[in-house]
Amino acid sequence: MKVFLLILAVFTPLSAQQRKADSLETLIKSYSLPSVPTVRDSVLVQLYANLATALYAISPDKTLKVAEQGLALARQIRYRAGESTCLRGIGVVQMTKGQYDLALQTYSAAKTIDESTGDKRSLARVLNNIGLIYGRKGKFGVAIEQYFQALPLAEAVGDKQAVTLIINNIGIAYKELRKFDDALEQFRKSLGMARAIGDKRAEANALGNMGNIFEIQNKYQEALEYNRQILTIREQLGDKITVGITLDNIGRNLRRLRQYAEAEEYSRKSLRIREETGDKLGQILSLEGLARILYESGKTDESLVFALRSLALADSIGATDKKAQAFDALTEIYERRGEYATALKYERLRGKIADSLLNADVLKQTAELRLQYEDEKKRQHIVLLEKENQVQILALAQQKAEGIRKAQQIKILNTQQELSLLSLQQQEAQLTETRLTSERDKQALALAEKDASLKDVTLRERNTEISRQRVIQWSLAAILLGAIIAAAWLGRLYQQKRIANQEILRQQAVLQDQATEIELINTELHETNIGLDTALHDLKATQSQLVQSERMSAIGMLTAGVMHEINNPNAIAYSAISQTRAKLAEMTEYFLSMLDEESKDSAEVRKFQELSNDALSRLELAADGSQRVKAIVANLQGFSKHQENDVLPGDWAKEIRGTVSLFQLQYQAVNIEVSIPATLRMQANFGELNQVLLNMLVNATQAGATALRIHAEETAEQATVSIADNGKGIPPEVQAHIFEPFFSTKGVGNSGLGLSISKQIVERHGGQVRCESEGESGTTFILELPKEVL
Repeated sequence: MKVFLLILAVFTPLSAQQRKADSLETLIKSYSLPSVPTVRDSVLVQLYANLATALYAISPDKTLKVAEQGLALARQIRYRAGESTCLRGIGVVQMTKGQYDLALQTYSAAKTIDESTGDKRSLARVLNNIGLIYGRKGKFGVAIEQYFQALPLAEAVGDKQAVTLIINNIGIAYKELRKFDDALEQFRKSLGMARAIGDKRAEANALGNMGNIFEIQNKYQEALEYNRQILTIREQLGDKITVGITLDNIGRNLRRLRQYAEAEEYSRKSLRIREETGDKLGQILSLEGLARILYESGKTDESLVFALRSLALADSIGATDKKAQAFDALTEIYERRGEYATALKYERLRGKIADSLLNADVLKQTAELRLQYEDEKKRQHIVLLEKENQVQILALAQQKAEGIRKAQQIKILNTQQELSLLSLQQQEAQLTETRLTSERDKQALALAEKDASLKDVTLRERNTEISRQRVIQWSLAAILLGAIIAAAWLGRLYQQKRIANQEILRQQAVLQDQATEIELINTELHETNIGLDTALHDLKATQSQLVQSERMSAIGMLTAGVMHEINNPNAIAYSAISQTRAKLAEMTEYFLSMLDEESKDSAEVRKFQELSNDALSRLELAADGSQRVKAIVANLQGFSKHQENDVLPGDWAKEIRGTVSLFQLQYQAVNIEVSIPATLRMQANFGELNQVLLNMLVNATQAGATALRIHAEETAEQATVSIADNGKGIPPEVQAHIFEPFFSTKGVGNSGLGLSISKQIVERHGGQVRCESEGESGTTFILELPKEVL
């Protein structure tokens, strides 16, 4: 009866998560647990696990409590499968609460159990959740490895729901690595599978991720339409946590579209739901989003309240990155309120956090890049060994086929020789038989003559006539017999020749079949080689893209940190200088207004006016300096503004000059000659091309160059830019390796990725880069790029 109730509870579709949870709680209360539980009571463990799953969408805290009860019972009765299931439920809650290290420990314990029991279905889900944790920690390369371990396990056991989820998560990792085309492909595949199996939750996840890509690409209206569809699905499912996420996403889309009233409504709903579910990380996001909506709509005081709440909550759970975002928002709010001292305080706090995060992240990313590069090198070596092994196997097959072909040829020659020998033996036998027949005829004729001589002499003449006739008859008989024998011999020879020709044709057909088979083997070998070369190329391309993505992420963070670190305090300083100038002029005017005309001509007043004018001049210089800082930041923004853009048309001549200006802020002693056509326009990702140019300028300077020349030429289809220096040059043995990742001649402390990334960027634009350097005459790098990227 209990088993029937369990099956009924698990497989009967209900209209809402709460109704399902209530039903499962009733079953658990009705279960009579003996004083000494046994493995038969595993049904109760499963009930706990199912209840935890149903409660997750309603209350993560209740989920944790129920899963821990199930885990304790599973361990008591040594029910390994139930123990793993409950550990998965606990890990999900820990992950939701941002306790990533604790969740990893929980999932590692579940993984050990599943590996020992051989439970592929559970192991696939555990590996998927481990990948999710690494993804939330920003280690997307490690996350993808976990997903690709989980996917074949789920496919092997036919767990379509898990396959759908894993493919969706692979798409998320690709999205974070900014490989949007690959991500959309995975999301569409996941969406199709979700609809095929009727999994509404997975369908909503796939739609949400597709909408997120559109939002990243600034297509806010498309993203909003996707999120409205998702909200309908998730409200039907009764999943409060995901409803809160979707409401927050809609609020953000509406803010981007400047529909502030509706955006505020959705963000407040999101905050209420996340407070009900205890999702603290979600609450921080909702508070931050609501603060920005209110700030942009002019409600500065209300915005300040929510920004401070976001900061307090982020500090309580140790979310350092969220604290930095809260400091950034508070800086902007206090600036608008005119409270510059407070704004400067929060800006400094944000700067400290940004520096610590940036330093830690850059070190971590460099270490991860090196590990990934070494791992890729090992994988490539294995691929090459497998390729060489297959080539050797196919070569042996070719040698074997060649041996068979030669053996067949020898066999045919032997057969032909045997047939020729047999033919000669038959001819010789026929000739011998003919000679014997002729001798017998002669002997018979001699005997007849002897008999005739013994007869009567009187009959000699008549007998002579008879003998003559008999000789003629016997001669005719002998000729006829010889003709018959010759005809029989010729017929037999013809038959033997026909059989020999048929055997030769059969052997030729066999050889033709073998030749065809060898040709097929060669074709398969060629196709296999092409496939292996393609796989190796794809592997290298994937590794290169991963390195480039991580590098660009670090550059974007660095640039953003520098701009905020300079621009905000400078704005405060410029504002203070402007106000001081106005106050000083007002004070001088007020002081002079209190004097009579005679006093205004006194030496003391003239000295005061001189000092006042001098102070105003100095403030003028300070204001000019502040404006120069602002111009420098503008150049820096011009350099970095394209970092996350797609390929767009633009003025490359202007971009090159801006990059040169930025370079000369640090390297003022380097003389740079720029010769660029003013009409040089093309289609490109200028942020990436700026990175290439700046990297080559810095490399030249570090190589001892004191003068640089940038020259550009263009045709209707192509632009060519050369960067020449007067440095010490690059030896030929070093030139062969300069574009390899992590290769450097600058010693410890240099990543060795600059030229490797530059080459990848140029090739991704459909162009090529080459180096020309001879002895001590300097080095020239030449970039050749198509004007339109396909």
